[in-house]
Amino acid sequence: ADIMEGKQLVEIKTEREIWKTTGNIAIEWKSRGELSGIATTKADWWAHFLAGKEDDDTEALVLMTVPYLKRRIKSLKKAGLAHETRGGDDDTSQMVLLPLKHLFNEDIE
Repeated sequence: ADIMEGKQLVEIKTEREIWKTTGNIAIEWKSRGELSGIATTKADWWAHFLAGKEDDDTEALVLMTVPYLKRRIKSLKKAGLAHETRGGDDDTSQMVLLPLKHLFNEDIE
């Protein structure tokens, strides 16, 4: 209700198609040498739409609090299950690839 009433902010991202073959979502933290994405968001929630080739082919939505997502990134990196990579236009973004199958597995700390 707080989201719908504008009392909490949501960062919205869309993951297109490749998540189906890799099983990962990409979370940007730096772009063109500047902190961005998860590193600078002021949002309370992170909404990650899982889509096909077109935006209107959304198949799922992963919604989590930003603090939870930040903790999971740290935990999964520490466990060797999340990996940093480059992507975006001319590979100017730095991101972490998070496996969807481990995203909510709290046994991994």
